[in-house]
Amino acid sequence: FPTDTTRSAIQLIKNGVLDRHPTLNIILPHGGGNLPYHAARLTHVGTPLGYGIDATTVRRALNRLYYDTAGPMSPYQTPTLLAATASSHILFGTDYNALPASAVPALITAFNTDPALNPGTRRRISRDNALDLFPGIASKIGR
Repeated sequence: FPTDTTRSAIQLIKNGVLDRHPTLNIILPHGGGNLPYHAARLTHVGTPLGYGIDATTVRRALNRLYYDTAGPMSPYQTPTLLAATASSHILFGTDYNALPASAVPALITAFNTDPALNPGTRRRISRDNALDLFPGIASKIGR
């Protein structure tokens, strides 16, 4: 499914869906699948072969999409995700209930101990970014 997420995101970008619908917010699960890790390939390799996307379009899309942390938060993957997008576009996720509840504490621990995240960034990812994205919920809880 991370590959399916990647393919779907690439199709949204390549087909101009994000440009045609500027107010549409999309949250990609699992840190965007492989998109953050292969974004440069779309521009560097794909363009000369006739199927690429120009670098400006890719960069704009990476910064426009949202990504949840279900699965990818680790000392290996977090820096790449943060290089692909602003921390304001990352939302906490655990993959519960696809994963059993017993697996969630380990994911929370990985998030809380990820060396790429400082306390302010952790708070934004775990709470504030979602409230910014969903202002109706924010107003209901008194933010």
